Amino acid sequence: MTRSIAKTSKSLLLKIIVGILILPFLFWGMGDIFRGGNQNIIATIDKEKINSQEFVNFLNRLNLSDKEITEIKTGTLMEKILSEYIGKKIIDLEIDYYNIIISDSSLKEIIINDKTFHKDGKFSRTEYEKFLISNNLTAPILEKNILEQEKKRQLLSYLSDGVIIPDFLTQYEFNKENQIKRIRYVDLNNMYKNKKFSEDEIIETYEKNKKFYVEKKKNFFISEITSKNLGLENNDNLYFKKLDEIENSVLDGKNIKTISNENKLPIENIDNFKPSDVANQNTKEKKELYSQLITLNKENETKFLKIGDKFFVIELNKINTNQKKITDKEVRGSILSQLNLIYKLQSNTDIAKKINEKNKNFLEDFSKKNNLQIKNLEISNSKNQNKFDKNILKRIFEIRDNEIALITDNSFQKNFLVFSSNTEFIKMDSKLPNYEQLKATTKLSTAQQIFNLYDKNLNKKYSIEVNQKVLDRIKNSF
Repeated sequence: MTRSIAKTSKSLLLKIIVGILILPFLFWGMGDIFRGGNQNIIATIDKEKINSQEFVNFLNRLNLSDKEITEIKTGTLMEKILSEYIGKKIIDLEIDYYNIIISDSSLKEIIINDKTFHKDGKFSRTEYEKFLISNNLTAPILEKNILEQEKKRQLLSYLSDGVIIPDFLTQYEFNKENQIKRIRYVDLNNMYKNKKFSEDEIIETYEKNKKFYVEKKKNFFISEITSKNLGLENNDNLYFKKLDEIENSVLDGKNIKTISNENKLPIENIDNFKPSDVANQNTKEKKELYSQLITLNKENETKFLKIGDKFFVIELNKINTNQKKITDKEVRGSILSQLNLIYKLQSNTDIAKKINEKNKNFLEDFSKKNNLQIKNLEISNSKNQNKFDKNILKRIFEIRDNEIALITDNSFQKNFLVFSSNTEFIKMDSKLPNYEQLKATTKLSTAQQIFNLYDKNLNKKYSIEVNQKVLDRIKNSF
């Protein structure tokens, strides 16, 4: 069974955390670069040709789900995958351009220092071999992937490590969280929480969204695969090979009963499962296992799982559906929450438009009209306030003096009108305990700007052409 490098990287956990450059070609939005041409070439980067078979092989290694295959046929997923693939190719060209080479000894150091392959604090050849077997990898494939990741890491380091950060940039970063700000504000939730909705509004919302108020309970078969169940307690190599065979059986479409009969595995029933059952599990392993049950949505759908050090085959046996009534407490609560959210969105939009009119007395006029109290507060350091959470404080610290802003959290649970009266900035001191961390944060922010400029430069540096006919032919083959 062939796997994609992308999938391998997810299971690999080598902790070579590399920010993969997302190149903003999105070539389907940059003008007419789609061409006809050679039916075997899907794209060219300058003189570098990408063979259609090469790209198809890459697609096959992605192990796309049925939903993703449908998206390829009807949407733009194929174009996005090709864009990412072209991005990887350009990074490879850049690595060659800068002559970034990883020696065999460096590769060895990376592997033996990775804790994934450690046992009792030291590199273990056995753990390394187990990892290869359990992930259906060969050593050359794994080492190639490590080399690619390390070269990307070195490329990014080359672009950013030599940056010298001036003090004023560090001071600017420091000011984001270290200031004394005097504000006047109104809590809009005091207005929103009193909003009442009519029964007609509730019924209308229920009828429009009736299909969402359906309770689904699922019945599952689960089989745990252990060396004991397989009769291989003292043979790790055969055990991991058998695991690979069982995973292949799942991918080949065999159901759990067939797999159980072939391997003499016990089957456990889980009936009437619903997503809320996940929180009721008393171990981390059980919670992870039950979380995976949520991902199965078709009857007779089977999946091979690795949870911690254990392996399972799960199968969705049956889905039982039940239409919930409008009198159901959860349904009614959901409808009221939905109506309240719509009300908040509409009200916030109206308020934002009025603020843009630059009415200097807006806060006073608004508070009087809606019977809301204006409160005065002095705040300092965005990490040490109880009144507002960190994200809202960050937004407050961005308000200029004598300006008013509507500030909300992501879920619109917290909504405030805030006027900044006065701001005092605190002088940064290089003796502060977190000074070096602050410098590092500033450097990271600057490096990100460098990467963005680098992306733009790559767009100009390389000429990209995509063969639309070949792309369409591949899409139609799914």
